[in-house]
Amino acid sequence: WVAGFITFFFPGLQSPLRASYMPVHIFFGLGGFVGAVAAALMGLTEKALWKVT
Repeated sequence: WVAGFITFFFPGLQSPLRASYMPVHIFFGLGGFVGAVAAALMGLTEKALWKVT
């Protein structure tokens, strides 16, 4: 989180460095999003299973 903030909001950083960091930023952003969605779905599944039994 901090690395992305520094990379994209620090005005003195050069564009090639930002461009080289972008794939890493996208990878970890998507990974975090997929993890959050998976956790939410597991929670909903657990709640539904407890309601059935």
